[in-house]
Amino acid sequence: MAAVGLENAMLALYEETKDTKYLAFVRDFRKIADWDGRIVLGRWGKIDGHAYTYLAQCIAQLRLDRIEPDPRLLGPTHGVLDFLLNRDGMTITGACGDQECWHNTQEGTINLGETCATAYAIFWLDELMRRESNSLYGDLMERLIFNTLFGAQSPDGRRLRYYTALDGPRHYFETDTYCCPNNYRRAIAALPDLIYYRVEGGLAVNLYTASSTEVGLDGGVTLKLRQETEYPSGSQVAIGVDPSRAARFPLWLRIPTWCPNPKVTINGQPSEPPATSCRFLVLYANGKQATK
Repeated sequence: MAAVGLENAMLALYEETKDTKYLAFVRDFRKIADWDGRIVLGRWGKIDGHAYTYLAQCIAQLRLDRIEPDPRLLGPTHGVLDFLLNRDGMTITGACGDQECWHNTQEGTINLGETCATAYAIFWLDELMRRESNSLYGDLMERLIFNTLFGAQSPDGRRLRYYTALDGPRHYFETDTYCCPNNYRRAIAALPDLIYYRVEGGLAVNLYTASSTEVGLDGGVTLKLRQETEYPSGSQVAIGVDPSRAARFPLWLRIPTWCPNPKVTINGQPSEPPATSCRFLVLYANGKQATK
């Protein structure tokens, strides 16, 4: 646990400098491709049961796979997805872990949902979204961010929590340091990068929040996009799309799992809704649409 995040730091240095010594450290010294951790309940050994250490290793594997693809690097991530989604490893709030370790019940104990595990789960889902453009990862992000990440902050915004239990008294750190407060700040700082994603020549809207962005598209087109909404306290989202010139590109809108009957209008005109939720609704300039 003392080396949590070390591989990710070295991979970030490699991506910035292209100095292969950082890549060699992760690949040859730490041998990250050989790591195939088990999902076990409770604390076992140095990593096996510790949730955010495990997720940090998965993030490093996904990042290395972008540079040097290797099927071995995807195995632990597939195991975590199966555990969280199919074996009750994630609670209804999105939190995972009890006493920092994997657990598989919906019991909202006082040691549920360590803030470090929440932060690393969000970073891990971001890596998966960039790889696969799957709206499921956005659904999981949303649940984690609103219920667990924001739930770690006191109502006055001044104190941060170690755990985010479903009920019971809230206990906060007395100081501004230690791992959970600092990982909370890292996750909060990363939120703007989780709203929009580049996809197949266009842009995907992953999170709904008052925001704006400006991105370059193919052919030298600059796209300005702005969201106006009170989501999640309000259910309406208005999206303004302003390309630098006439252009054809797809705009992806995440349809959340909890929204079975979305209504979409384009320039005030009703548009056919997607057949199912938990998909991206893809809109094109000519009015055509699809789901992904």
